[in-house]
Amino acid sequence: MTTATLDDVLTQVEGLQPEEQLTLLARLAERVRVVYSQQPPKPKKLTIDEHLEQAGYSGGRLFKTAEEVDAYIREERDSWER
Repeated sequence: MTTATLDDVLTQVEGLQPEEQLTLLARLAERVRVVYSQQPPKPKKLTIDEHLEQAGYSGGRLFKTAEEVDAYIREERDSWER
């Protein structure tokens, strides 16, 4: 059995009457709809910035400076040693 290429199929479609081409198009569209409804497309992978944006995080809420971040981390580490 030989597999037809896209070019082979398009050549055959050109030989169809316009009404038949429309019917073919409708049937192909229905087939694609069924396939995608059974296997939804994979969601786009988001960057961390996109995740934060979707979560409504605008930044700067926890710490205002790098020094504040360092102090917080130092306090956390100190609490682990107790």
